[in-house]
Amino acid sequence: KYHFFILPTVSENFGHVFLEALAAGCPLVISDRTPWLDLENKSIGWDLTLENPEDWINTINLCISMNNEEYNKTSSNARSFAVDWLKDEKVEQDTIMILDYSLSKDRERITQTT
Repeated sequence: KYHFFILPTVSENFGHVFLEALAAGCPLVISDRTPWLDLENKSIGWDLTLENPEDWINTINLCISMNNEEYNKTSSNARSFAVDWLKDEKVEQDTIMILDYSLSKDRERITQTT
């Protein structure tokens, strides 16, 4: 239902919501205080400094004025970026490692309480 994901966050250590938005085909308009940078060069959104509100206004106006062809291309780029990112073998290995670690901690907690 949404066309863009806009979040002028002060800080993110990863930003899962950004990946979710990209996967849904929503280009990002976010601050430059996240790991998600160089978005404009990738044609998937914009990472803007919080110190210049005029950049935010100009970018949002740009989003509003996009024609359907421009928007559809940017949206498709966003979706493709997320799909490619998720297919990365390193991402998959890291995800498995995190899940295995979480499961082992859960098993330890259960063992300690019984």
